[in-house]
Amino acid sequence: MSAERAWTWGVLALALALRLAGIGWCLPAPGRPLSYVPDESTLFLILERMQEAGHPVAEGGSYQTPLHPILVGGLCKALSWTGVLHLPASREEAAADPGILAPLYVVGRSLSLAMALATVWAVIRFGTFLWKDARAGVTAGALVAMAPAHIVQSHLNLFNVPAALWWTLAAWAGARGAEAPTKRSAAAMGLAFGAAVGTKLSCALALPALVLALWRGRATGRIWATFAACAAFAGVLSFPPLVTDPSGVLEMFSRIRSAHGVGEVPPILARCAMLGKWMAWGWGPPLLVAAVAGSLRRDTRLPYLLAHLLPIPAAILLARGGSLALLIPAIPFAALAAAPVVARPR
Repeated sequence: MSAERAWTWGVLALALALRLAGIGWCLPAPGRPLSYVPDESTLFLILERMQEAGHPVAEGGSYQTPLHPILVGGLCKALSWTGVLHLPASREEAAADPGILAPLYVVGRSLSLAMALATVWAVIRFGTFLWKDARAGVTAGALVAMAPAHIVQSHLNLFNVPAALWWTLAAWAGARGAEAPTKRSAAAMGLAFGAAVGTKLSCALALPALVLALWRGRATGRIWATFAACAAFAGVLSFPPLVTDPSGVLEMFSRIRSAHGVGEVPPILARCAMLGKWMAWGWGPPLLVAAVAGSLRRDTRLPYLLAHLLPIPAAILLARGGSLALLIPAIPFAALAAAPVVARPR
């Protein structure tokens, strides 16, 4: 076994060990609240929408993008078919015995843990490719593996860690396509970006950085990436929203409807409005920074990473108290940017 492979397995083992304890955290039980985390009410939505059973949704839940809950729900249903998992047949059964839902939490958290490990592996491979140094790649992976926010979010929120994985894969495919444009890399970038937006709408902030990669590629690659991203995102939009959006978008449309006598707003329109808000906040800064940094040095790797990093804190500042969970998808890019300094490659 080569030294690089040994270090990779060591970092993955470290990431697994640091995240395993969270799987059993706050499992529902008789006499204890079903969940202290609003986002875990997604599991009830899975039962409600996909199994025609479930439990009332916790206050404060917001799920505009159903891709990850669908993955969790599909896994739960597959396990129930094999007899490994028992799904409650009714709301009454779930309410009478909260402990019956504990396996559902374990399934959801196990999938998030697997995606967290996949993110660490992708960062190692991405960093090795980006900096052409195995130590830099392993260092970047270790930084993600030990990131406290990423560890906690592996079990605290069902969306942020999977979104970080899809975003990282999209950026990796974009970087490969910029260096050696192929239809496969362009399509992979588009599909991964569509999956990222389908998991968390704020991942649309990555689009300017991906445009930078496409701009350096061939026209064919741009067409394939655009088609793949549109197909993936359209597939996500085709699913009905799990719950209404409480962040103000639907309320804004409701006021417009009352003032002008317009009919009901389609959920897809509200979802696109939310997407447009994120795009407006994230479009300008990364392009400006990348252009300035690119003009100062010919090496475009660092500007490419900055283009992924900067729009997220900018969006939080503009949102005036937006969720700090938006920073989770930025952790891999911060690790990639810091890796050469920490590893000090020759």
